[in-house]
Formats: sequence, C-alpha cells, structure tokens
Amino acid sequence: MKLFLASKIQYCLEKIQILLHKPFSETKVIFIPTASVLSKDKSFVESDLNHWRKLWFIIEIMCFDNIKTITPSILSKLKDSDIIYFSWWNTFLLLDRIKKVWFNRIAKDLLNDWKIFAWSSAWAVIMWPNIYPAHNVDDMTVTENISHDSLNLIDFFVVPHFNLLELKDNLKSIIDDCNVIWMKYMTLNEEECIIIDIEK
Repeated sequence: MKLFLASKIQYCLEKIQILLHKPFSETKVIFIPTASVLSKDKSFVESDLNHWRKLWFIIEIMCFDNIKTITPSILSKLKDSDIIYFSWWNTFLLLDRIKKVWFNRIAKDLLNDWKIFAWSSAWAVIMWPNIYPAHNVDDMTVTENISHDSLNLIDFFVVPHFNLLELKDNLKSIIDDCNVIWMKYMTLNEEECIIIDIEK
C-alpha cells in the first residue's frame, strides 16, 4: 500500500519520488477534482493541477461527478495509472461521490496493485474508517449521505493545516472529537506530508 498524504501538495510534491521507480515525466497521474464541483472558486484546483504539470507528470483529469459508476474503461485507466490524486474542498462531498461510483469497492484492489493514492488537505481524512470529526471544518449538508463510514485504510485520523491560525479553533475541535472517542490522530503543518509504503 502506497499513500501520500499532505496538507498542501505544492509544498512537498517532490517527495513523492520516494514511492516511485521512474522519473516524473514517465509517471501517469489520474487527477480527480470531484470534491470541488460545488465550489464557485476553483482557483485552488488549477493551482494543484499546475504543480503537477510543472514537474512534468503525465496528467489525465477524471471527475466522478460526470459518471454513474466505475465502468470497465474507467477501471482500465485507473489501473494503467501510477498515481491517483484527489484534489480538495469538501470531505463529505468527496466521500459521497466515491461511494456513488463504487470507487470505495475497488480502492483496496488498486492499492494492492501498487497504485499510489495521493491526497491533500481534508482528503487525507478519507483514509480513516469514519470522517465525522471533519464536520468541524467542512459542511456536512452538501450531501444527503448520512453515513460517515469511509475507506478504512489507515488507523489514525489526519489533521491537516495544523499551523494555520485561522483554523486553530476548528482543528482543536477535531482533536477534541478524536480524544472523546479514543481515536488516534496525526497533525500536519503546511509543509509536511505522510508517506506510507508497506507490503500488501
């Protein structure tokens, strides 16, 4: 299983080389902006995309909001990629779309096939079994999905942007939630990332 979890991808993207066995210019990336579909300002998505392009990755954009399910042709593209990257905005919206297209059903198979999952900001939260603490930062009402059960790929909750003063109170509330239910957590400042590389 190969995971790359960051607060802001532009500060640490080059470190993803640790998980690769080829140059960036030969590395295929599926870029998924699905979580931002309801955001009026999409400049942060363009910023994310530009950081990948500046390092000469081979990019293909795939939006789960435009498909009903993972078809054989889509699955083939995912399997042919080296990295699957989820751009950020609302955690609950992304989880809802992931479940609607059944990506959650194939996630572990893709990881077992040595695909790298890369997530920035709140999307790193989706790796944990339950995303409920994210309600302190993200609006849960953007989706009707009442289940917060997530991908269950790691055993700790990621708390990104830990050094941002404007999110200080929100992040403290997330940690308080984690402590109430005895949930392990790990904080990330803007420049940090978590790299996981373990056998199947």
